[in-house]
Amino acid sequence: MPNAILLLAAGFSKNWNGLIASEVTNDLMAQLQNDANLLALLHRLNFEDALAQVQSDYLHSRTAETEARLTAFQAALSGTFDRMNRSFQAQQFEFANAVARSLGRFLTGFDAIFTLNQDLLLELHYHRRENVALWHNTRWIGAEMPGLRPLPVTDHFDRTSNKWRPQEPFQPNARMQPYYKLHGSSGWLTDDGQPLLVIGRDKPGTIAQHPILHWTYQQFEGYLHRDDTRLMVIGYGFGDEHINKSLVDAYQEGKLKVIYLVQPSRKAIISDKCSALSKVPCIECTVPISAAFKDHDMAFDQIRRIFR
Repeated sequence: MPNAILLLAAGFSKNWNGLIASEVTNDLMAQLQNDANLLALLHRLNFEDALAQVQSDYLHSRTAETEARLTAFQAALSGTFDRMNRSFQAQQFEFANAVARSLGRFLTGFDAIFTLNQDLLLELHYHRRENVALWHNTRWIGAEMPGLRPLPVTDHFDRTSNKWRPQEPFQPNARMQPYYKLHGSSGWLTDDGQPLLVIGRDKPGTIAQHPILHWTYQQFEGYLHRDDTRLMVIGYGFGDEHINKSLVDAYQEGKLKVIYLVQPSRKAIISDKCSALSKVPCIECTVPISAAFKDHDMAFDQIRRIFR
């Protein structure tokens, strides 16, 4: 059997009106319009680089001014994720009524799901006990984020408020489908109650600082280096050098056999962003997954080929 793994990014959540990076920057600008310094920074930089700059300013001076600026930026970013997660909670996850075209059922076929997204879309919809496709298939008894434990629920009517915290030893349950968040999550907290997110210029450095993130990334590389690996990529623009390097290494070692790319801009995006990956056999699906699962037969068949 092939090793089928899934990599998700912002273009996946976009199908439910999730925000891509430029839209996050715009949302932050709207929230911080009364702060001339932060607004000027966001006009000049994307939100990740802007946050990195604000963090650097604070670490170098630790004045009341730089601390207030960092606090304001982090609060605005939390607000952006909160609104996005609340929007997801109110939406229908599936695109079609037919069981044969169930997105939930399709997702259960992967050996592991990895995501660069920090929103709670799958936690709100796919991981729910009401998800019949996940809890009643023959392989899994559920899904989990290995290495994370849920904190006590504070609001049973608002699942966007759910939080998780790393807990060692990090060990996946063989009967649970693993769901790995490579860049942390808006729902994750450190031991001292801070958000556990990988945002900024030095993502590998941030990952190395946190045991759960380091271990999670090791799982990603471990799955990539299994025999006959077939990787489906949905909504990733190939803009993260550390992710691209891991994909290139797996291909050069003969493990990554094919990329199934769900991307309207086609596989040219791979050549543009990571030419070393351009030789990997690539099967394209150039329509959004919402269309493929709803009524686009040819695209739907392309997507399902990963399991053959």
